[in-house]
Amino acid sequence: MIDNNKYKKTRSRIQVFSILTILIVTLIWFFQSFLVPFNNDTNNQLHTNWQIAINNKNVYTGRISDYKFNNIKKGDVITFLAKVNIEQYDTSIMLSVPFSTIKCYQNHKLIYDFKSYDKFTPTAVIEIPVSSGNQEMKIVAKPSINEPFRNIGDFTLIEEGTVNEKLIMNAPNTLLFSGFLIILGIILVVLSFTLIKHLYPILAIGLYSFFGGLWILCCSKIIQVFSQNYLLNSYIEYYSLYLCGAAFCLLQYSFIKDNKYRKKLYPLIISMSVFSFLSIILSYLNIFDIKSPLVYFQAFEAIENLIFIIALLLGSPKSNDHTIINIAFIVHFIYGFLDAIRYNLEHYTFARESFIGVTYTQYGLLILIILMVYAFIIKNEEKIRIQSEKNAWQTLAYTDTLTKLNTRLYFADKMKELLKKPKDYTIIFMDLNKLKKVNDKYSHINGDLYIKDFAHFLKSHFKDAFIISRLGGDEFIIVYDHCDQKKIKHLMDNIQDKELEASRHKDFPLDASFGIAFSHEGHSLKDVIDLADKRMYKMKNSLNK
Repeated sequence: MIDNNKYKKTRSRIQVFSILTILIVTLIWFFQSFLVPFNNDTNNQLHTNWQIAINNKNVYTGRISDYKFNNIKKGDVITFLAKVNIEQYDTSIMLSVPFSTIKCYQNHKLIYDFKSYDKFTPTAVIEIPVSSGNQEMKIVAKPSINEPFRNIGDFTLIEEGTVNEKLIMNAPNTLLFSGFLIILGIILVVLSFTLIKHLYPILAIGLYSFFGGLWILCCSKIIQVFSQNYLLNSYIEYYSLYLCGAAFCLLQYSFIKDNKYRKKLYPLIISMSVFSFLSIILSYLNIFDIKSPLVYFQAFEAIENLIFIIALLLGSPKSNDHTIINIAFIVHFIYGFLDAIRYNLEHYTFARESFIGVTYTQYGLLILIILMVYAFIIKNEEKIRIQSEKNAWQTLAYTDTLTKLNTRLYFADKMKELLKKPKDYTIIFMDLNKLKKVNDKYSHINGDLYIKDFAHFLKSHFKDAFIISRLGGDEFIIVYDHCDQKKIKHLMDNIQDKELEASRHKDFPLDASFGIAFSHEGHSLKDVIDLADKRMYKMKNSLNK
């Protein structure tokens, strides 16, 4: 029976923990987004009037971030031209570029040349060292896919060789979160293979944490601190994002096994997984650009997640761990939805002031992982509690309160297990001879002490027995899981003398009759027990003559 007060207290504890987790992570987001401004000095942003030409046709003059690039086609040549005054030595231009080809000229001299794979346009933060003084800067870029962007952030002057420092300083929490999620993911994946009973939930959380952390590291471009291969970084960014979708589906699957709508959700979850893997496979085969399915992926994932959350709320059983899971998925969905809006606004509507692809998903993912691990702990805490209660009741049922020997129920259950195997056994049936006299002459309290003394003797004498049980009253049964007659004979020879020796300092000498029967002497367990019982009574009657 469920303790309602305890359930309510646990539920309140869960709500407080969940709210505090969400609040703390949201406050971190707030401080990073609003109180810790990006370290790009706006005075160093090249707001100079840039002339923008597409295919040698001037289309705009002004600030780059104010211009909307419409209908950019594969192979279009985009030229940025401006005269700038670079006052300091050892200066570089930092720019975020979604191009496959970039050439930078300073006073008509080529100072930088970048070309990547023809069928993919990576987005990277590039540092181009430039000379000081009045310079004519010309940047020529060419995309390899249609409509790779709608806007570009302003170019920025930085101290030469500090691009990695800028990447980290502009998003310190992102580096911390992504590193934490990657390490946690690896630990959970390794741990999952040592907890076979809980393989799917732990493996799913671990994979989602790992790929999520990797994607955040790439999306924020902090990956460039570790790898200057822009093409590889971009592939890792999109592949890890699509693999996140597949890992998330595994996560959903592992938490809906007791949901009443699970059979209706399975096709949706499988479809999302297939879509994720197809996006990777088809892009790898160069059938389409890896970015192409992104909008459809985001839309499909949003719809699938929304349906999943509704099914969770309506079809999950009421329990503490499901309460946490529901909160985790809802918060994750909200952050993911906001991040999808942010991504599309930044790429197709507004130009960024910063080059860093800060993502809201990192906060939603962090909340999800924390709450999922907490839910797993709560779920197993409840399982352990239930199992402990079950074990406690089983101990009471299996242990005789007076002698601490096993009970008749334990004997019956263990014999069922033994008889499942084609194994020989020996039954020794024993009965105290003088219990009635002790009870009548010295009281039932002393009779109980007499029984306890005999039980202690049995445990010391039959140390390697398979079962030693008190059937009730003064009846005991010993079972060996073999039919070694020599060993049994050695145990039972002069047992009455050994009983007297064990009780020589007691007021009541131990004395018991016994009967032995082997499994081959009967067709069933009942036959063997009856035979041992019969032989025990034969001995008892001979002693009473």
